[in-house]
Formats: sequence, C-alpha cells, structure tokens
Amino acid sequence: MADSVVETASDGARTVCDELRKIYVESTSQCNLDCRMCVRHGWREPLGHMPVERFERLVGGILAPSASPVTLTFGGFGEPLVHPEWRRLLALARARDLRVEIITNGLLLDAAAATEMVELGVGQVTVSFDGGDAEAYAWMRGASADDALAAIHHLRDAGRGVRWRSGWRRS
Repeated sequence: MADSVVETASDGARTVCDELRKIYVESTSQCNLDCRMCVRHGWREPLGHMPVERFERLVGGILAPSASPVTLTFGGFGEPLVHPEWRRLLALARARDLRVEIITNGLLLDAAAATEMVELGVGQVTVSFDGGDAEAYAWMRGASADDALAAIHHLRDAGRGVRWRSGWRRS
C-alpha cells in the first residue's frame, strides 16, 4: 500500500496517494520551428537528442506503481518528433506498460505517424496551437497553421481507423 500525503490549499486540505504519477522527459532539445516566444532564443547550451541507451536506462529505472500506471510525457523546449528515434522511444516506454503522452507542434505529424502513435497505444497527443486565428499562429510560430490543424485531423482519423479495424462500433 502506498503512503499518503496531505496537500493543503486555500480551500482546505486533501489526502492523496504518494506515488510517482507522471514523468516529463525531453528527448530532444532540437525543434523544427523558431517561435518568437521560445526560451531557446536565450540558450547558450548545445542542442541535441537523448541517446536511446540513456532513455532505456531511464524507463528501466521506473518502478510501476500498484494503483495506476506511470505517465511518461514527451515534451519540453524541443519537438519530440524531431528525435530520429522517436518511434523506438515510444515503443520502449509502452513495452514497460507506461502510459505515454506527447506534446508536439504537430508539423511533423503526418497520417502514418498518427497511425503509429495510435497503434502503439499513446494515451494522449497534445498539439500546441498558438493564437486565435491563422494570422496570429503564423506570427507566433513562423509557420502556417494548416499543418498543425492537419495533424489534429490525422490523429482523429487514425483513432477512428484503429477502432474500426478492431471491431469497435459506436452505438
């Protein structure tokens, strides 16, 4: 049985399970965009990708909790889909029964990549979308919003395709 922790807030206190729930991993610090607001403009550190061997050690050291799966979230200041081994990293995490989430700008997420993510069992994909319209998005990201919107459609279609192939039917 896991230990409990009492968390306090302005509206009272609550008891929560003291288990590891979520790990954020930045598998790469490289990105395919040069957004105006990105903190990377002030970085003096070299950019690069996490070696697969280091990632294997990371996921190998995560002990699965008894109550619920640990979530491994790929995100950060780099774009996870820029990593040349992103598919392998996702597969390694899923092989350890980790729940996987990805935060992406979506510009590299085509129909094939969306299908791979769904088939691997990625639990959540968040596509970052800045600005209230295409003009604001282009100003912030320096790219067209069309590709980010297309990524969302690819994910939706991939999810529907997998459910259809598996015999899932909506009532």
